[in-house]
Amino acid sequence: VRAEAELRVIGSALSSWLVSVLCALAAVVAFTRSLFLSSTVVFAIFATSACSLYAIVELFRWSFGLMEAVSLIIFCGFSVDYPL
Repeated sequence: VRAEAELRVIGSALSSWLVSVLCALAAVVAFTRSLFLSSTVVFAIFATSACSLYAIVELFRWSFGLMEAVSLIIFCGFSVDYPL
């Protein structure tokens, strides 16, 4: 039961991560009014999250669990501020 619940939480966390990236795109487009700049910023956010995921899973050899899934969402939230 615990493994099934953890898989559901990880799946929903990854879905939330994708939604947060799309919300970041909408917010950056609204504030900059430049599609080119917005796509560049969202690529930087995606690349930051992807590199974080790679480091967690491949370099550190941690299993991808609940804390790692939540941290990806937090990394995405922090990443919105820095490119702007």
